[in-house]
Amino acid sequence: MSDITTSPFHAGEQYIQRKLGVRDDMERFGRQVIRDYLPQEHRDFYQQLPYVLAGHADSQGWPWASMLFNQSSLMVSTQPEVLSINAKPVPGDPLLRSLNEGLKLGLLGIELETRRRNRISAHINTVSETGFSLGIDQAFGNCPQYIQPRRLRWLDEAPSAEQSIDRISAFDAEALTLVASSDTFFVASSLGHDEHQASDGADVSHRGGEAGFIRIDDEQTLTIPDYSGNLHFNTLGNFIENPKAGLLFVDFETGHLLTMTGTVEILWEPADIDDFVGAQRLWTFRIDHGYWLKNVLPMRWDKKTHTKLVRPAILDKPAAAVQVTTDTGTESVAHEAMVSFVDSSLEHKWSDDEDGTLLEFAEEHGLSPAFGCRSGSCGVCKVGLLSGNIVYEKAVSAAVGDGEVLICCAVPASDEQSKKTKLELKL
Repeated sequence: MSDITTSPFHAGEQYIQRKLGVRDDMERFGRQVIRDYLPQEHRDFYQQLPYVLAGHADSQGWPWASMLFNQSSLMVSTQPEVLSINAKPVPGDPLLRSLNEGLKLGLLGIELETRRRNRISAHINTVSETGFSLGIDQAFGNCPQYIQPRRLRWLDEAPSAEQSIDRISAFDAEALTLVASSDTFFVASSLGHDEHQASDGADVSHRGGEAGFIRIDDEQTLTIPDYSGNLHFNTLGNFIENPKAGLLFVDFETGHLLTMTGTVEILWEPADIDDFVGAQRLWTFRIDHGYWLKNVLPMRWDKKTHTKLVRPAILDKPAAAVQVTTDTGTESVAHEAMVSFVDSSLEHKWSDDEDGTLLEFAEEHGLSPAFGCRSGSCGVCKVGLLSGNIVYEKAVSAAVGDGEVLICCAVPASDEQSKKTKLELKL
């Protein structure tokens, strides 16, 4: 394990960060949270997952997104710099032909039910009959935004329908139906050349929204919104350097996979941006070729009825100073509170049934606090707590010093003594 001495971002990522005015902040942030090893909490997370997404570029330079799965011990990390995968891609997946030592691979560990996800950039060290071993180049947490929660269930018996592999070069009727109804897909990208830096290589990322958030322009072209995220710009940064992408659509009900690769174009200021509510920019995908992989998954996912952001149960997490507390035995979430953003000279009433976390509350009132993971692991949203008490809605892993609070996971705590709950934040 070593500290990052060169930038954790390659030239394409830096270009977009600079274009959008966040370059210096993201460089500082990246050096704090992007590591060349897996922290123990990430190792624990990956080792309990039964499926993982992978991204790679084939010998012709085309990116592909893949799904690997194993109901028992899919991933094992015997040391922080190594992750072993006990699975091979399904028949017909282009990754199956590309598994060789040295291959750059991006991994997305995602748990749809809890909406937790982490990312890895790695390279293959060894390949065996049952799987392969990875050396970690970069690892970092990822926020849960736009993930539609689904509950995984394994089939009691293997699918009775025969598996099939069908090559496509345009969207057939079945593909159009799946894309039009999807609220989730995965996108692979690749730098396209080797600069011998940790930021080189392949990436795979989740994309989500309300069903129908992807626009079908014709039988070969899609327009896809790009929403506000962690400001790394791993995917779009790769597009700058290498305008190609691999898309993977999972049919959660049938066990089919639709995988495709093609060319992309980023649309920075499109005239029709208002057609995509909440989008910051758009990008188009034009298919070159792909495959229908039918009846290949031995599991299904049932979509949860409530698909909006779920506020998690309060967990105990000790924090330091100014009575920042999460002891659920003595503290509870306030029903209402007056929250003062001292540096901004703003004061507003917060309500537990309307206003969400302190980060969301600040954004609702026109402020733009720094944030990264929005899950309490990166520490970017840390601000000074001048007075009052808070409760964390989830266990946070970023270091919290005296008089500090991670506003992405915090809400006001009730003040039973004064009956007047007030919070002052240095923001």
